[in-house]
Amino acid sequence: PTLKQPISNNELKAVIQKLQPDIIIIGYPLNMDGSRQPLTDQVDEFINRLRKISDLTVEYADERLSTYEARKLLEPDERDWKKLNALSAKVILKQWLMDKEA
Repeated sequence: PTLKQPISNNELKAVIQKLQPDIIIIGYPLNMDGSRQPLTDQVDEFINRLRKISDLTVEYADERLSTYEARKLLEPDERDWKKLNALSAKVILKQWLMDKEA
């Protein structure tokens, strides 16, 4: 599910129940100068939705340059967007973990 392919609250609850995470980390889209962009408001709405349907802690991680970093992990002509999104998520999580250690 993505913002382009919305997920219902019931589907979201089912995913949370299936995965049983301890915490939810959401990539937070900002412009390179740190200012908000139109997508930031949509992510804020999604975070608020998550907090309403779950007692889990929901945190966000700066996702600037995550796609750029993920592309460097792909082969030069590879265009697998699903893989790129998964690698971007790994980059975001890694950055979040590094920020927590700092």
